[in-house]
Amino acid sequence: MRPGDSPKTDVGETQGLRVTCAKSGVRTFIYRYRSPETGKLVQLKLGHYPGLKLAEAMVQVVRMKEL
Repeated sequence: MRPGDSPKTDVGETQGLRVTCAKSGVRTFIYRYRSPETGKLVQLKLGHYPGLKLAEAMVQVVRMKEL
């Protein structure tokens, strides 16, 4: 993934997980979901690559969905 690329999203079990790449080259994992209480779209920043690996981000999303 290069700076300026469009965000990449997952449509499988971890639907809502996105990866963005800033102009500085920093890759960020974001979880997007619609709040069941308010109906609004919520974005939670999970962390930056390489501090947070893709597999770890996927595990976090699965845990959040269970809540």
